[in-house]
Order: sequence, then structure tokens, then C-alpha cells
Amino acid sequence: MKRTLSLVSLITFLISNLVGQRSTEHDFLIENPVVEQIELVTNRALYISGEKIQFHAFYSSNLKMVGNSWSKVLYLELVRPDGTPIVQKKYSLGEKGVSGSLEVSESVLSGNYILRAYTKWMRNFPVENYAVRYLKIINPTKQNLSKSASISVKKKIEIIPFSTHENSIDIQLSKDSFAKRESVSVKLLPPETKSGTNIASISVVRKGAEFSTKINQATSEKIDTLDSFFFLPEIYGLAITGSINAHSDDTDIESQTTVKLISLDENAFFSACQTGKNNRFYLNLPGLKDEHEFFITANNGGATKEIVFDEAFCTRKVFYDLPDFELPKNEAALALELASNKQINRLFKEPETPELQTKNMDKPARPFYGKPTAVYKTIDYIDLPTLEDFLFEIVFEFRVLRKDGVPFIEMRNNHPYKAYPMLLFIDNMPVHDITKLLNIQMSKIERIEIIDNGYIVGNMKYSGMLHVITHESKFAGIELPLNSMFFRYSGYNNKKSGVMHTPLYTTFRERTPDRRNCLYWNADFDLSKHDTFSFYTSDVKGEYEIILYSKTGINGKMEISRKRFVVE
Repeated sequence: MKRTLSLVSLITFLISNLVGQRSTEHDFLIENPVVEQIELVTNRALYISGEKIQFHAFYSSNLKMVGNSWSKVLYLELVRPDGTPIVQKKYSLGEKGVSGSLEVSESVLSGNYILRAYTKWMRNFPVENYAVRYLKIINPTKQNLSKSASISVKKKIEIIPFSTHENSIDIQLSKDSFAKRESVSVKLLPPETKSGTNIASISVVRKGAEFSTKINQATSEKIDTLDSFFFLPEIYGLAITGSINAHSDDTDIESQTTVKLISLDENAFFSACQTGKNNRFYLNLPGLKDEHEFFITANNGGATKEIVFDEAFCTRKVFYDLPDFELPKNEAALALELASNKQINRLFKEPETPELQTKNMDKPARPFYGKPTAVYKTIDYIDLPTLEDFLFEIVFEFRVLRKDGVPFIEMRNNHPYKAYPMLLFIDNMPVHDITKLLNIQMSKIERIEIIDNGYIVGNMKYSGMLHVITHESKFAGIELPLNSMFFRYSGYNNKKSGVMHTPLYTTFRERTPDRRNCLYWNADFDLSKHDTFSFYTSDVKGEYEIILYSKTGINGKMEISRKRFVVE
């Protein structure tokens, strides 16, 4: 009988592999590799610089656990054919995929581009397997073309027409031509023999805006060995990974290092772990959006170390062998129309109300641990020289002891984690040198916050927590720990997509021009619940296409259905 492992068991094995332990699940993962598949679609393939690329990434894997995906983060990049990134964003990945938008800068030059998607787990396998979409971007304000460097490694992207399978969904309209600003109702008829069809992405664009390109499917391959295994799957969301490198004069290369990470925003976040095999670390993050500032420190008994982060996005070289950039007569006319529409829409677009900036940079960060079990405000007690004196005379939860002349703090009450070290902070920053902390003058301290129970962070256990908050939030003269640094990290892209709303002409001002380049876009159309949708045509006459992308079953093939109509 084929053995099935839980997601937790597999991740436990992967982490144990990082720390160099042989697991009984080793052979199971080799024989039954977790294979992820991504197929990437966009609302069209021809764009004007400054527009948003609407996309949907269909995701599937061979995991047999409903509601779980092996990876929770999708990495999306717009790159030149030589792999040079133009835009890089991260998106929260669900069991069936993710939809979103990627804004193209106004400064992007005209040329051929690749939109590619992958997970961190896929970075263990050839870069040629990433999901890709071939796009053309036109910049009407710049005559220069985007140029790529010459690279020997090449990945060929075939340009072939979309095929319409005999089981594709039938798209039905009441007629073949419509007036400007007329409502269009669409009926979808899946074939009777079809089973498993669920989520579809639907786009309505000008004919020619979605030229025929192959949808390249990203697939992680079978694992032959775990010796070169490097990237863990991000099953809980974003993770910061890297290694702690020893300096040349450090002989203790393989010893474990404690790595601590804390965010410096109002909503503080803290994570910690011990390094494993090759002194690598793995720190989970919450569902962060946009950019945040972090502080990280690595403690290994005072030894000098170098913190080296893994690149958030893939840096391996690849050259996508695309055709030379050119605009045939019909595409040139369409590009001119799209560019004109974009400019007209911008002129008549109602200004958006700017979001109020409520963040107070002078406001201290909220502690990551929430409400402490005890708070000691120094103003409520007699004056004492140092923090050590205050802990001895006032704070009954802790006591300061010494072993071989080195001080340490111990919990007075008994609990299962009493034997573990104490978690120490000053002004939301971790402290390694307990001697300097205990010698702080009490006149500089505003209050002390305490957690007097066991505290678990990542794979680290602590007997409790002591947080010293000073009057000026300047660490009371304590220097930052050795082997520490500040850095900025970008979280999930905060741009939502899914459905592109069309105007309602009962309320839309009659004299306002409607020059939409995409009449309808629904990235997550549920075919199991709906079989109809509607949209309005715009002021632009010409031939249009309804394009529907759908998947069948958990590892089914992508199917494309098309229907043309005319706006007169």
C-alpha cells in the first residue's frame, strides 16, 4: 500500500535534512516527489507602458491533502529576454492559484518581454521550467528599443497557435455584433463529458491584443538526490532565508548560531531560529504587505560572523529565444489605438482620494508579544542604582544568578521551559550581553515588561521574557549586538485584481469617453457556480474576442476557448 505523509511530517523531514539528520521519510520523498505546476495567463499579450498587466497563475500539485498547497508564495517577474528583471513582486498563493496585477512603468522601452512565475521550491530545479508568458510592450513616447545582453544559455519559447480542444467550453452570444455601450450577456456551456472544470479566467479584448502564444507550464521535477537540496517550500507564507558565514580566522564553522529577527514597524514582529546544516537559517514572516524595515542579529558566543541572505528572486542566467521585435501593420495600428485609449482614459479619469498617512514614525513599535504578564513602572518604586538591583529588590518573577562569574536570569516559578534561556530585549531590540543589560542605570529606564511563562518562537524555546523600555527609546547606551544589521524587505504586493469592473451606463456620465483596452477581466470565474456573465462594450468600434482559460482536474491541461464579436 502506498504510504501517504502529512504536510507537517514532510516539512519536519525537510528541516531535519537541513540540520544534517537522516530521516525515515528520505526515500519516500525521493520516490514520491512533491511536484508543483503553474500555468500563467494574462488578460492580453499587447500592452502600453504605464498599463497594468492583469494575470492569473493556475496552481496545482500532487499533494493529496485538500486545502493545502506545498508553497504559499508566488514570485512574479517581468524580465527582458536575457532575464534582466524589470518588475519583481510577490503574491500570496492559494490552493488553486492567485490573481493580481503588475504595473508596467511609463519608462519601460518598447520590446519583447517575458512574464514568469515560480515558487521558492521550484528554484531547486531548472530555471527553464518556470511558467512564462511572452508579451509585447509598446512605449509610444520613446523611440529606443529594449536591448538584451548576449548569453550562451538559451531557453526556447515556441510560438504556436492556441488549440481549441473538442471538449472546450462553448461560448454563446445572442448575436454577433453590438452597438457602442451596449450590454453583452454571455452564456457558457461546458461539455457534458467534462468533469473537474472549476476556475477559469475570462478576458474580453480587441482582436490581436492576445496574439497566439504557447502557455508554458512550470513543473518541478523528480528529485534524484537531496544532497544539493537548497530551497525549502514556503508552506506558511513568506520566509527570509540565508546562511551565517564564518570569517577566515573562525575555526568553529559548523557550530549552531542563534538568529533573531524583529520588524521595526508599529506592528512589531519577532522570529528566531537556530541554524542547521551549512549554518543556514529559515525565518517565517507574517502576511506582510509592501516594504518593511527589519533588524537581524546572529549570536554565536561572540564569534564574528557574516549574515548572508538568499536572493528573494531567482538570479540564475537564462536567455529566452524570442523572435526579433517588430510590429506588423495590423499590430502597429492596434498599438496606436491602445495608446490613444490609455491617454484619453487618463484625461477623463476621476482623481483618486489619497490615503491618509496615519503612521507616526515617532511612535514606538507595539511589542510583538502583546500584553505582558507583569509591568513594573520605575516611577512607582524607590530609586535603585542598576537594573540588577531593581530585579533583586523589586521583581519577584526573576532572580539573577551567576555561574563561573557569568550572570544569567532564572525564573522563580517552575514550568516545563524553566531550563531554557531567557529572551531579553531593550526598546524592542534583542540583547545578547546580559552583563551590560544588568548594569544599565535605572534613571534611564521607564518600565520593565515581563512574560513569566515559557515562550516558543520558531524552533526556539525560552523560559520567559524580559523587556526593558527606556525613557528615550535609545537603548540606554547599549551598543547593537555583534553580527547584526538593519535591512528592508518587500512583502506581498498589495495590488488586488480578480475582477475588472465595467461601467454601468445607468450612472456613467454620457459625455465621458469610454476607451477601455480591456472590456472585461475575471481571473477567478467559478464555473461550478456560474454559467453566465455580462459586460458593456465601449466607444471603440472593431472586432473583439472573448477568451476563456480553464483547467480540468487537479493536474488537468489548460484549455482555451474563443468567441469573436463586433462593435459597430
